[in-house]
Amino acid sequence: MRKFNLIDEKWIPVRFLNGERDELGISSTLLRSKEIAVIEDQSPLVVAALHRFLLAVLYRALEGPTDTAMAKELFRQGIPMEKIMAYLEKWRDRFWLFDDEYPFGQNPHVPEAEIEPWTKLTAEHNTSTTKVLFDHTDTTALTPISFASAARWIVSTLNFSVRGGRGYRPSPSADGIICIPIWQDLQQTLLCSLVPYPNKSFVASDNPIWEREPLSYSELRKGRERIADGYADIYTWQSRAMRLLLTTDEKVEKVAFIPGIGHVDSMLRDPMVPYLVRRNSGFDQVGFEERGVWASFDSLLPDANSTENLEPKVINNLATLSRSRLIEAAIPLMVMGQKFKNASVEFWRLERFTLPIGISEYKYLKTEINELLSLSNSAGDSLKWSLSELAKMMITKGDRELMPDKWVNGKFKLGDVSKFIKATNVLPQYWTLLEPHFHTVLSMYAVGSNSEDIRRDWLKSIRSALRTAWGQYSSSLSTGDAWVLRAVVKASSPTRDKLKELKNEIEKYQ
Repeated sequence: MRKFNLIDEKWIPVRFLNGERDELGISSTLLRSKEIAVIEDQSPLVVAALHRFLLAVLYRALEGPTDTAMAKELFRQGIPMEKIMAYLEKWRDRFWLFDDEYPFGQNPHVPEAEIEPWTKLTAEHNTSTTKVLFDHTDTTALTPISFASAARWIVSTLNFSVRGGRGYRPSPSADGIICIPIWQDLQQTLLCSLVPYPNKSFVASDNPIWEREPLSYSELRKGRERIADGYADIYTWQSRAMRLLLTTDEKVEKVAFIPGIGHVDSMLRDPMVPYLVRRNSGFDQVGFEERGVWASFDSLLPDANSTENLEPKVINNLATLSRSRLIEAAIPLMVMGQKFKNASVEFWRLERFTLPIGISEYKYLKTEINELLSLSNSAGDSLKWSLSELAKMMITKGDRELMPDKWVNGKFKLGDVSKFIKATNVLPQYWTLLEPHFHTVLSMYAVGSNSEDIRRDWLKSIRSALRTAWGQYSSSLSTGDAWVLRAVVKASSPTRDKLKELKNEIEKYQ
């Protein structure tokens, strides 16, 4: 039984340069990539996964790039479509969504007894064991999904599966920040992210999921794990072994679903993800935090003073193209991903930034952005100190001890002061007020503004956000009794001192 070949059938949602929208197969998406503006889907995880999937196809069809010269030549000349079509024709039998031997992205040996609702493929919907806030999907009475939707969810599952019980292990970059530069059309967008292999030896072994033989059920049950063989392998990692199940009227309602292959860290790092050096050894991916990516934006930028190359390789590739004058303008950057804890996804997100012109030539951009973020963190610490002092005075009134933060049975439990600070929502307000000003900072770098002007304006933004966040909260307590008012005045000291310090710093640049 063969149904729905992804090379020809419509399943990849795109928006063309003229504003029209459609769904295309793999061949049409790549053949018409110069007519397409972007890939669009309501799920940012699907958008990221589809870019990574198409890049995996390019890596295999082009057998590279194996060095920067080849990457630059591809960007100059465009994708050689005859190679793409020849590759897709060679592997056509591996792109059937339903097939007895090689169903795309699936494993035919997963028994039907391992049955789950189709929502198991997504982070955005309820499953039989986990619930998602604001999702009202009833897993006991599911509406079937189309073959196109099932294909998109499978690609997303390969990239964004999280840790869980029964031996479920996460995808290689399940909680990392995924960075995708967006250029004039989809072809150039893909070529911006087509990072050269570290060396030619990766070309032969970098097999994506469709080029691999499916593991037997007994092999999967043993809990197989390995290191990645290349970028195409990372982008299509079999983090879950699954098989779509058709109803008698050929609809997708259920999926057979078990743990797939565990990923073992190696020196081969995901090209789309920023890293930081682990304390003991190795590297950790930089992930999403509540504040958003902007609060750690320096981790995305090249560091002229480091040989670690911890920034995303796609940004380095962009810098290489910029140095060669193949890109001479500020470029949009799409940042996507999720944050999970144990088996639960806390949130998923898409953020957009504009990278400055000439990021490769601006040697101190990372350092300057880091200094600006440090200034905002210092002001945030002052605000937290004021809230902490206020909490101590208002909770205890001097007549009892405070419960500290502590670990209980392997779980972190907030103490009295931390609970108080969290309940005020003052710190999130401070960061929310500051975020749009960071985008202004990036736009100032993009047009080549003076560094001192940028720093002065950022200091003004910090002072304004700090004054507003503390001022609004302290004013809300002004109707309290005399004791509360005295506590507010006393607790204001750290924030008041920081506001004065910022004012003095700003005056130096007037």
